[in-house]
Amino acid sequence: MEETIRQIFVDELGCEVAALPPECRLREDLGVSSLEMLGVVLALEDQFSITIDEADLPGIATFQDVVAYIRAHT
Repeated sequence: MEETIRQIFVDELGCEVAALPPECRLREDLGVSSLEMLGVVLALEDQFSITIDEADLPGIATFQDVVAYIRAHT
């Protein structure tokens, strides 16, 4: 699952896999904009057949937060 999520980030953001350690901060380390995050969210929702609540997004700050959220909701 983590590798699938990592690949979505690579595909949506054009970043390198090495840039995505678990502690990687999405905004601070990767510079992910709100629009880029929307693309990631839509791809994650499609891949895992879930709905990510917009109210939950402020609490998702690191790559590991994304993985934990997906695990908890699938």
